[in-house]
Amino acid sequence: MADLYVLLPVHNRKKITIDFVRSLKRQTHQGASLVLIDDGSIDGTAAAVQAELPDVRIVTGDGNLWWGGSLQKGMDYLASISAFDDDVVLICNDDVVIPDDFIETGLALLNSHPPSLLLAQTLRAGDEAPCESGLHLSRDEMLFHPAACPEEINC
Repeated sequence: MADLYVLLPVHNRKKITIDFVRSLKRQTHQGASLVLIDDGSIDGTAAAVQAELPDVRIVTGDGNLWWGGSLQKGMDYLASISAFDDDVVLICNDDVVIPDDFIETGLALLNSHPPSLLLAQTLRAGDEAPCESGLHLSRDEMLFHPAACPEEINC
């Protein structure tokens, strides 16, 4: 069974980050490893997350990583612990709260459509209808295009 890592870049957003961690703890699929990339927070974010989730893995920055640098530092960490190619990496922003079955549903979709890249969908405010049905990732070009039909969706 592949491991599941959740990369979570943060900077001085303790309450918002704790809300995300609590939604992660409510998941119907347990066993995700949270990798918190704390980019120089001075508000106690990392300590609060560790109090809420003692087995969190904390990677630190100096406050200059921003989003892209934090994700790179998280990926470097996964490489340093020899994460495998079949492991699943969930990249999250700390200002989201995921439904309780988010990870279970995502893993089921990935298992039924290999090799795919799974993106969370943006929902329209009010009726929560999906804003798009899916994308096609051209791996040769590393470009995303709207899928012309459901069979083209791989992302």
